[in-house]
Amino acid sequence: MKPDLLHSLFHDIQAYGSVRLKKSKLLWMLGRVLETPTVWDMLMREWAEFGQTRPLFGFQHGDEITLSIAAAEDIGARWTTRREPVARAVPLLQHLEPAA
Repeated sequence: MKPDLLHSLFHDIQAYGSVRLKKSKLLWMLGRVLETPTVWDMLMREWAEFGQTRPLFGFQHGDEITLSIAAAEDIGARWTTRREPVARAVPLLQHLEPAA
């Protein structure tokens, strides 16, 4: 296991809110070659030993993992709701006569 690299990863998660990396790189940091059922538990133990009490969330897409300290939300519900356009008062420009 590479605790100094994991702690560096955790610092990035704290600073940026989320980090995306190759699954093989995360497994390498954890001292694993293959994904096993205990890998996530190992990562959570390291996260707790790093001093974090809030949960760490993960999302896998293809061969990449995104780790985040914010839970995913359903943005589709928000984005698809109908919103009425805001009526804004248009400022009127004063009519100026050209100088003679």
